[in-house]
Amino acid sequence: MRTIFFATIAVLCLAIPAQATVWGFSNSLDGAQETPPNTSPGTGSVTATLNDLTRQIIISGGYQNLLGITGDSHLHCCAPPGTPALILFGLTNNPPSATSGTFTGSAVLTAQNVANILNGLSYINVHTSEVPGGEIRGQLMNPVSTFPGDFNVDRQVDAADYVAWRKGKDLIYGDEDYVVWRAHFGQPTGGSSLTNSAVPEAAACFTFATGILGLLAFRRAMR
Repeated sequence: MRTIFFATIAVLCLAIPAQATVWGFSNSLDGAQETPPNTSPGTGSVTATLNDLTRQIIISGGYQNLLGITGDSHLHCCAPPGTPALILFGLTNNPPSATSGTFTGSAVLTAQNVANILNGLSYINVHTSEVPGGEIRGQLMNPVSTFPGDFNVDRQVDAADYVAWRKGKDLIYGDEDYVVWRAHFGQPTGGSSLTNSAVPEAAACFTFATGILGLLAFRRAMR
């Protein structure tokens, strides 16, 4: 009887649709994070969102006061801070060759790369004419669970996210993202860190089933 019960629970748990978590990053870029470190006066910032179900990552950011004009910018994976890694995909600089500007990009990743990025093993690298190997770098670290429409990862869905959508429209965002923003406008995200994330649905389902069995056994013992 118990075997039949758990088999039924297993089927029901597997039938529950997987729930996506959108993880947000908000980090800085500078020469001190480069490999090797440098003393560039350039600084920058990056925001990124990563959907762990669709595996889509969306990246936007900016930089200023670089020593050289920008060449390419990339997301690299997979290595911890202070260690070089291979290019995962390229980012678009706007303007294309300048000492100050913005970068954007998006891609659908493999499941392994999603895991590596959530574990802090990826970084943004901005290459310039003065430091071709990379003038400023920023590790994607400390992801927090965020909310659909929170494009700037500040845990609020507000007018600032509309500005982010407008800046990234046709590059990393589309009309469907505007619909998402409107649907969730005004809602705080209430995100939590990756280390404090909730128990996955399937595990919770089996925990619930075990509790039901314990309750039934207790009732039989009381008869």
